[in-house]
Amino acid sequence: MALHRRRAAALLPLLILAAALACPPPEPGGETPLGVFITPDAPVVSVGGEIQLTATAFYDGGDTADVTASATWTVVSGDAVEVSNGLDSEGEVVGVREGTAGVQAAVDDVVSEAVTVRVTDADIVEISVSPTFLDLAVGETGFLAAQGVFSDGSRGDVTGTVRWITGNSSVCTVAQDGKVTGAGSGSTQVRAEFEQIVSNSVSVDVSGTADDDDTGDDDTGDDDTGDD
Repeated sequence: MALHRRRAAALLPLLILAAALACPPPEPGGETPLGVFITPDAPVVSVGGEIQLTATAFYDGGDTADVTASATWTVVSGDAVEVSNGLDSEGEVVGVREGTAGVQAAVDDVVSEAVTVRVTDADIVEISVSPTFLDLAVGETGFLAAQGVFSDGSRGDVTGTVRWITGNSSVCTVAQDGKVTGAGSGSTQVRAEFEQIVSNSVSVDVSGTADDDDTGDDDTGDDDTGDD
């Protein structure tokens, strides 16, 4: 009997760990979100190209959370795109044929409005990023948007298609959805690239607390933080 008790005591921590791993952490407040929205809201992608969509949930009290990985992604209209629910590629849209398609994201039975993805057989010939300046505190976030001009003269949001480049990742980092996060005091430049097309540069100034010295350092190298 004592042996069985010792074996049970030895197994208990493993059982607790297994239960913890099986239960994902709750969203903010452990609540069902009030709503879900997708960005960018008017994306354009070339046939055969890819664009990353981001799902954000908002909760009572004003909290928000990136739920891209936990959302269920669905093409609800049209057949011009495919959207992934695969591990580490959730929300990734591939242009299949020229046309449009509606894409939705759902979290806990809360469904976003569909965004219309336009698929073109034209190529990106120019990229412009806005705004052209961000002033952030350490830990603060801001957003950049990339607008693409295509060879047929049309324009569209290509924020989730481009590769984001920061000159100094110790000053700021940039996520695939264009979210810029202040990492440390200083100044640097951010730009977007797609194949051989390079956008204008955006100046990013990041300041710390009042007691911190602003290093004012310019770019120290091309640190690619856009590849998730």
